[in-house]
This record gives sequence, C-alpha cells and structure tokens, in this order.
Amino acid sequence: MDVTHKEKANELLQQKYHCSQALFGAFAEDFGLDSRLAFKLSTCFGAGLRMGETCGCVTASMMVLGLAFGFYDTQDRELEMYGNRKTREFMERFKEAMGGSNLCRDILQQDFATKEGQAIIRQAGLILKKCPKPIEVSIEIIEEMLAEYEKELAENRQIMEEYRKEETDFKKQAEGMADKWNDADIAGHDKMQEVLKRMNKLSRFQKNVGSLIYSSVRRIAFIQFDIRGFKVINDLYGERFGDEVLYFITDKLGEICNENQYFVNLRSDVFMIVTEYGTQEELEEFIQRVDENISGFKNTELNFVYGVYTVEDRDMELRQMEDRAAMARKAAKKNLVSRILFYKEQFKELLYTRKFIEESMKAAVTKRQFQMYLQPKFSIA
Repeated sequence: MDVTHKEKANELLQQKYHCSQALFGAFAEDFGLDSRLAFKLSTCFGAGLRMGETCGCVTASMMVLGLAFGFYDTQDRELEMYGNRKTREFMERFKEAMGGSNLCRDILQQDFATKEGQAIIRQAGLILKKCPKPIEVSIEIIEEMLAEYEKELAENRQIMEEYRKEETDFKKQAEGMADKWNDADIAGHDKMQEVLKRMNKLSRFQKNVGSLIYSSVRRIAFIQFDIRGFKVINDLYGERFGDEVLYFITDKLGEICNENQYFVNLRSDVFMIVTEYGTQEELEEFIQRVDENISGFKNTELNFVYGVYTVEDRDMELRQMEDRAAMARKAAKKNLVSRILFYKEQFKELLYTRKFIEESMKAAVTKRQFQMYLQPKFSIA
C-alpha cells in the first residue's frame, strides 16, 4: 500500500527530523531524489530561513514548488512569471489556513532564532505538538496545486497528441506524394506549429492575468497596441524583416515588464499588456516608457497606437475586458489627435450600431428601404 505524503512527513517528524526536512523528504521520491540528499538540501536551507523567522514548512514547500514549477532557463520569462505566481498563490493559501501568519515564532509561540527559544522548544516538545498542522496544511495545498498543474498538462498533452496525429498524417502523405508537395504545403505545416505555440502562450497568459485580477489589491489595466502601417513595413522590407520586428518587441517587453505585468503577442502585430497601477499618471508613464523602448528597430521608425481599458468590474469575463481594450485601440487608429485612447462606453455603442446596420443591410435592400440622394454639381461661372 502506498504511503501518503502526510503519513511520510509525520513518520519523519516522529524520527526527530525538522519540519522542513520532514515535508521536503515526503516529496523527495516524486522528483527522483535520494532521501539523504533531500535531507541535506532542506536542513540548512530550512534552518537558514527560520533564522529570518519564516516557517520551515513554507521553505520546504517552496523547494517542492520550485522543482514542479520553477524556471531554469533565464530566457523563459513566461515560465518565471508562472512560477512566481504559484509561489504567491501558495503563500496566500497557507497564511489563510494558518490564521494569517507564516512565521515560525508565531506557530511555535517561541523564537527558534534564539538559544533560549530553542531550549524551550526542545524541552516542551513543541515541534511534535505544533508542527503537524502546518505540515498537513502545506501538503494539502501542494497536492491541490500539483493536481491543477497535472490537469493543465493533460489538456496540453491532448492538444499535442492531436497535433502529432496531424503531423504523422502529413508525413505519410508527404512520403506518398513527395513529388506533388510544394513550398506552400510545407509553409502551411510550419504555420500550424506556430499556431499551436501561440495557443499555449495565450493560455498561460490568460491564466496569469486571471490570477492577477483575482489577487491584486491595486488597479488593473489592459493595454492593447499595434504598429501603424505594419503591412507597409512587410511590403517594403519583406515578411522576414516584419517577423524580426515582432521578436524585437517581444524581447523588449520581457525587459520592461515586471512579475505583475503580463504580455502576449495576440496575432500579427497586435500585442496586449495587463498591468497593475496606482494612478492614471503612473499608467500613462508606463505606456510612454513602453513606447520609447519599442519605437525604433534598426533604421526603421515604428509608430504605435494604444487602446487602454481600466478594469472596473473584476467579475467581468476576461474576453470582454480584452474586447474593450481592442475597441479603444481601433478608435485610436482613426484618431488624428492622440495615439493613446482610453475605453469609453460610446465605443461599444458605436460598434453595436455598426454591427446592427451591417446585419440589417441585406433585408433593407430586399424591402427597398434605401433612398438615394444626388448632390448636383454646377459651375457658378
């Protein structure tokens, strides 16, 4: 019969291991770690952070989450932000379950960082009395987060399996009809790979944004922007140069945005940033900083238009928030005065009115509801 994480941790705690060793040791085998190595890693790491008053269960949990969600490639900005979000999520859930504290001295009601406190903790057997609860709480949260992560992976695996099936079918057809395939077919297949990657990026972006909207106490803004005249750039310099421009913008956004600012390339030259902010001046300064950093690539000047939606109702669907930023961006493209426009309700009303007219035109023609007016032209001379 398999031993649960809670049972394993409790067994190690009874063997006089510290809470950080007991908790991390309970998950060691899941990550292919030798128990002795796990104890070595967690003993000094946990003790060092306990000197800063953080509960050893928290430090051990961070090590488990690091193995599950942490980034190892400094260029993988999205995975870094994902790991940071998971860390914040754990801490919030742990504090809530423990009555608002993650400090060792609050849980043990003695200061582990002092000799006197350590003596009392040992004499009173406080570790065996007080530590089981934070260990159990930590394990429950970790297991829930890992289960949620497995669900995400399963969804992505399903997408990948469907893609691999299409790829296998493509290769079989290619082998049987090698002479008939042309560059357009191969390019189309490569395009499918790009679409799949973009889907995964967009999915992670939406999950990060959803978490930010739910957890942040600050204001939230959706900023959608694109390059004015991007088609002209592609026509003049070629699509490869256009792709370089998009990669340049993505890299710059990775440098500018912090861990509570998420960005994604939605399609072609359309980008979205979701950010926290305090005042409108602060938000405008951020947009200005973005614009200054991405407005020039090689010898080409890039001109952008920005649509901004500041979130008022956090229960609104994410898609609706994105749509409002898109409406403001489209309005900015037609505006000759400002390149940055904030969403107004009138944009939605105009959009609905236009859509109603477009959908009603066919019936209006049939019912002869159109009237033609001709303006006469004449020479005054």
